[in-house]
Amino acid sequence: MCRARGVVARERAVVSASLLAALTLTACSPSVAGDAPPTTPSFSAGASSGAGGAPRVPQALDTSKYQQDPCSMLGVAQLQALNISATGKPRSASTGPACDWSDDNGPSKMFLTLTLVTKGDGMAGLYSRQKNFQLFQPLPPIEGYPAVLADQVDSRKAGSCTAVVAVTDQLVYMTQVQLRSGAHKSDDYSDPCPRTQKIATEVLKNMKAGG
Repeated sequence: MCRARGVVARERAVVSASLLAALTLTACSPSVAGDAPPTTPSFSAGASSGAGGAPRVPQALDTSKYQQDPCSMLGVAQLQALNISATGKPRSASTGPACDWSDDNGPSKMFLTLTLVTKGDGMAGLYSRQKNFQLFQPLPPIEGYPAVLADQVDSRKAGSCTAVVAVTDQLVYMTQVQLRSGAHKSDDYSDPCPRTQKIATEVLKNMKAGG
């Protein structure tokens, strides 16, 4: 029996609301499933380390294209390679532009959200609040850019993982994955972060190429 889409949406909404609030300068009211991010970035590059010990970006990326069209953060060929058949649906809230791919009943067996957090204080702010997170794990740089796994509630065993990557010293994007559970759950359900990191890497490749 297929898993109810509402269950996946509720799980994703809880994860999104808690982490987005932690990433922003001032916490916003939690969104309902289907609600999310608007925009305006600042571009600055920097040295080796920022506030709170956060690594700084080697070169700021222009994200204006993806703020206008967040679903273009992944290209068609990339979506095919990731086995995602669902069409991305853009949405906006107080934190930045986002795109959802509801493919939990599709071949990838996941709900994917990409969010550009333009109304936040970047990777430095996240590092300064790391004690608020059950999961805070710095990663090796993704395509040369600072990255962490971060979640206020560690839900990896429940098929959920979030990777945060800095693209300027003030702006990050989040890759949030919620894998399908139940009788037809994905094979990597209890270890979703490798897949999340793979998607985050594809996003950054696309941004660096201007795709």
